[in-house]
Amino acid sequence: MAQILARPLFRPDRRPVADASTAATSMPRLSGILRGDAVRLAIFARSSGKPVLLGEGGRLGGYRIVRIGRRAVLLEGPRGRLRLVPRFAHETGAAPPAIPPKPAAEAGILVHPGPR
Repeated sequence: MAQILARPLFRPDRRPVADASTAATSMPRLSGILRGDAVRLAIFARSSGKPVLLGEGGRLGGYRIVRIGRRAVLLEGPRGRLRLVPRFAHETGAAPPAIPPKPAAEAGILVHPGPR
């Protein structure tokens, strides 16, 4: 009975959507979603530093992007369906990027040239 109740009633395949925590640890992190009138892209961060942009139908490892929503990306692969939400670097324990100091002129500071 517990198995029957665990299956989502309103899903055609009756398979539960896996949480991101069940994904393979080697899968890149979803760092953003880009949506417009004619474009839907998922942005994945890699350990190499170069992001990967994929549209619906794109492949990432053994997973295929099924749907790119406003707040989540739905993938389908070896472990069934997987729903990813964007996670930012500071949420993963990585150090946030350093913000370079603004030059004095941009910061609104006037530098006196000194005696002439």
